[in-house]
Amino acid sequence: MPIDKELLIKLNEGLPYGSFTKIRTRLIKKHGIKEAPSTSYIRSVLSPDNPRTSPLVIDEAIAYRDELEAWNAKLKARIFRS
Repeated sequence: MPIDKELLIKLNEGLPYGSFTKIRTRLIKKHGIKEAPSTSYIRSVLSPDNPRTSPLVIDEAIAYRDELEAWNAKLKARIFRS
């Protein structure tokens, strides 16, 4: 499955420091993966210059980024409503 490098770059830009560990934890909890991929593997999958691909890791990274964006929007609304 070909990966769009530009979209992968945008995904990485939307993830804060520590996201690879958080994604790994989410994979363990959400999918029950006992041998979850290492943070190094997750980093390489999300790197636009690396040929490794894992739809599961990419989907989880997208879900995590979307949750962060939704949380940020709610927080802004609460702050500016005050």
